[in-house]
Amino acid sequence: MTDSVFNGVAGDVISPSHHALPGRRRTLDGASMTPPVPTQPSLEPGRVPVVIHADDPVLRAGIVHCLTPCPTVELVDDGDARYETVAVFPVDTPDEAVKARLRACGQVEAGRAVLVTRTLMDADFLDVMGAGVRVIVRSHDVSPGRLVRAVTTAAAGHGDLPEDLVGRLLLHAASMRQTATGRRAEGPASRPSPRELAVLRHISEGFSNREIADRLACSEWAVGRSLRQVMDRWGVRSREHATAYAIQAGHI
Repeated sequence: MTDSVFNGVAGDVISPSHHALPGRRRTLDGASMTPPVPTQPSLEPGRVPVVIHADDPVLRAGIVHCLTPCPTVELVDDGDARYETVAVFPVDTPDEAVKARLRACGQVEAGRAVLVTRTLMDADFLDVMGAGVRVIVRSHDVSPGRLVRAVTTAAAGHGDLPEDLVGRLLLHAASMRQTATGRRAEGPASRPSPRELAVLRHISEGFSNREIADRLACSEWAVGRSLRQVMDRWGVRSREHATAYAIQAGHI
C-alpha cells in the first residue's frame, strides 16, 4: 500500500503527513501558508479617529453633521476604535445607564472622551468626572468649530469645561478641603471686599476693566489690583473663573 493519497487530480499528490492544520494551508511542496490577519482600516496621518456613542439617532445625526466636513477628524465604527480614538457621548442628561457606559468605555478611562449634554446636575457632574470625562460641551454651545476643538482637546489628554462647571468644581474642591481640615473658611479671606464685589459684579455683566474703572470712578490699575487680589485669595486663574466662583458661592 502506498503512503500517498490522491486528491483526484492527475499528478497532484499529497502526503498524509502534510495534511493542513486548522487555519493553515499547504502548497504542493509542503510549505505552510498562513491566511492574512484582518487589519484595522488605515487612518490618514494627522486625523483624529472619533467614535460616537449615541442611542438617540437625532443626537447622533447632529454630531455626524458637525464632524464629517472636518479634515482633521475621521469618524470610525465602534469595532474600529483604537487606543487613540476619541469617544463622543451626546446625551440629553447623563442618567445611570449613560454613566455605566462611560465607566465601561476605554476611551473615557484614558481621558479621551467628550460628553455633550443638555442638563447636568451637580451629582451627575461629579459622577462623570469620576468616570474619567475631562471635556464637556453644553448642547446649546455645539457647533462644528466648538465640537472639533473639544475632540482635539480630548485627543491631547487635556480638559475643557464650561465656565459654570469650573465654578462648581472649585466649590467642590473648597468643600472637600474644608471637610478635610474640619473647619470652614470665614472672615475677609473668603468674602470679597465691597470694591472686589463691585468689580466681580461688573465682570459678570460683561464689562471690561476700563469700563469698570469708568463706572466706579477709579483707575484701571485699581480695578486690576482688586481682581488680582480676589483671584489670588481664591486660587482661580482667570476673571471668568473668579466670577463663576463668586456666583456659585452666592456673593453676587
